[in-house]
Amino acid sequence: KLEGVTSVVKSLGLLGDWAVDKLHHQTQMSGMWCDGDWRRVLAIDPTGMNAANFTTFSLGIGVHSNIKTFKYFHDFPEEYYKAEKAGLLQSLPVSKADEKLDKPAYVTDVKYAMSAGIILSAFCPMVNRLTAFDGQYKYVLFHQVHKFDEYLEQCIADWNRYQEMFKSQGCTHDYITYPYTKDMVKKYIDDYNKDLGATLSIEGPSQAEAESLLKSVARDEREVNGIMFTKPVSKALHSYAHGDPVELLQRSLAHAERAKLTFSAAESAMDFDLRQFSEWEQWANQGKCVVEDVEADHYGIREHPSAIQKIYDLCVRKQARRPGQ
Repeated sequence: KLEGVTSVVKSLGLLGDWAVDKLHHQTQMSGMWCDGDWRRVLAIDPTGMNAANFTTFSLGIGVHSNIKTFKYFHDFPEEYYKAEKAGLLQSLPVSKADEKLDKPAYVTDVKYAMSAGIILSAFCPMVNRLTAFDGQYKYVLFHQVHKFDEYLEQCIADWNRYQEMFKSQGCTHDYITYPYTKDMVKKYIDDYNKDLGATLSIEGPSQAEAESLLKSVARDEREVNGIMFTKPVSKALHSYAHGDPVELLQRSLAHAERAKLTFSAAESAMDFDLRQFSEWEQWANQGKCVVEDVEADHYGIREHPSAIQKIYDLCVRKQARRPGQ
């Protein structure tokens, strides 16, 4: 029997099993990969907590994202090798075994896992499209599986179970009501929506919203798969190209449209060629200022038809000569 207890500290963590490192013949982890081998993914429930980012208190959303990410590399291994060539392995955090702390290499903490995930997504931006809706998916999934009223009932039941257990062990303290109510949580959500412009509901998303989200997720997966399957085919058909043929074509088309606005030479991607700055200087130093009134505030003037027309007319009158003219 413990007496005089004034506080309880919960220790987070686990004791790693050295047999895991031995099984994988590894001395270190690079990101989530055994000895940097991208085909061998090893992830655990990270130890500790990161108070700078309370995204979740469970493994679910992280595991969901990891599965999508690492499946992507197995589906499209050339994407991994491209990232490796760009320095991915040198950028990922490394976890080594520490016998003094009784910590095998595979045991990592929350900050390590978050750092590995951020770096990996930076090297492989296409992965971000596959996980873009994870937050909304979590919102839909949670309310589909655990309606709030049912969830609150289970919380109260568990709260009371502990009070009954304490009472059976001799505790004489008066009953304490569960400290949270549905109205309180609804107020939290309302404040969150107001402060962040969100549209969450304590009852969860409507059926139409849930179906729309799932369609968006499926659409993005189809688009990513389509892009990735197209790349090797294009490369095989256009082996002479110095780079991805589709990307090169997109850049060329984008440059052609942009060149119509920049008044630069056709081969230049600059807003102004250096030779055009003299023309700009002549225009800007004429010593004449004309003030035009537009009935709009500082925000609305950006899209005000009259303001746009005045700016366009001025540009037409003052445009620099095109190269070669």
